[in-house]
Amino acid sequence: AWSPGLNATYAFSDEWTMKLGVARAFKTPNLYQLNPNYVYSTNGNGCPFPYYRQGPCYILGNPDLEPERSLNKEIGIAYEGANGVAGSLTWFHNDYDNRIAAGLEQINGDVVPRLYRWENQGEAVISGIEGNFSTDLGERFALNANLTKMIKSEKKNGEPLSLIPDYTVNASLDWYAGDAVTVTLSATVYGEI
Repeated sequence: AWSPGLNATYAFSDEWTMKLGVARAFKTPNLYQLNPNYVYSTNGNGCPFPYYRQGPCYILGNPDLEPERSLNKEIGIAYEGANGVAGSLTWFHNDYDNRIAAGLEQINGDVVPRLYRWENQGEAVISGIEGNFSTDLGERFALNANLTKMIKSEKKNGEPLSLIPDYTVNASLDWYAGDAVTVTLSATVYGEI
């Protein structure tokens, strides 16, 4: 399948740039999503309501999955200063056909609780804003942060998509302990699913 893309970058100055992109994407299901005997564990993250706060969910493979197709658009602005400060803000909008995701209905819930199956969810829309920030904190430390805020995450019929939080925040503090050693402290926070 063809997956063409067109990207453009415009530099306002040495520090400020704007990026535009449109791409067609094609994604086949991976082996664990297709294998009917493989059960994927979410390790406590990504369970549908009301289980998302109670530990892992399990997602069973589905040999009948179709490939996923999407049309992805984005526009963003970025800053990269000589002082070690960098940041970006990007809006994205993705239209999916046959989106692959975990289903919302339990399979054998009375036998194996929180067991779901990978499924094609038909047409869907995912859009949001992503922001990134990084800065040096002296010569031996650096701070990095990323925020993704979902604006829309739903099937074309208005039903919500499974397992996508309203927002995700990632942050890390890097300590350059030596020329060949970097120690990283990181944290991730997920919003409501």
